Amino acid sequence: MLKKRTTWWLRSLLLVITGLILCSLPAYASRQPFGTLWDDTLPDIIYGADTSGDGSLIVYGGRDGVVCARDGDGNALWDHNVGGTALHVEVSADGERVAVATETRIVSLFDRDGDLLWTHSTRMPPVGLGISDDGTLAVVAEERSPRVTVLDTSTGEIVYRADYDVRMEYV
Repeated sequence: MLKKRTTWWLRSLLLVITGLILCSLPAYASRQPFGTLWDDTLPDIIYGADTSGDGSLIVYGGRDGVVCARDGDGNALWDHNVGGTALHVEVSADGERVAVATETRIVSLFDRDGDLLWTHSTRMPPVGLGISDDGTLAVVAEERSPRVTVLDTSTGEIVYRADYDVRMEYV
């Protein structure tokens, strides 16, 4: 008798749980928290990608040296060949500045429209790249030559440079 009650109780519980799951699936699926909004055919391996704070600008680049900018709906805004593997891509929070560092030791700064504003050469390939939220400063750290350089994004001029006695592998 006890076995019959336990079996009935377990079946009822499983039926209720199954019903709750099935009823909640349509609501969960409509939220699309991790759904695909758009996709792009990529020619090669992507090493760097970033987005503006509001998601209106998405920029990525990789081994083939092409840096691609897309709007929030996936529409192409611009593509540029930066002359070497794009190791790092950074977008300012407001989306007005895009910094790219390559394995060929070049840091390039573009505006939102894809116009090249300036380039800066480093001694070694960059291991890290950053850009301030307001887009006024860019920082680059170099591999094996413990150097950090801060650049003014309006001119490309060096604001600060420091050489350290340690090896940097990432920033």
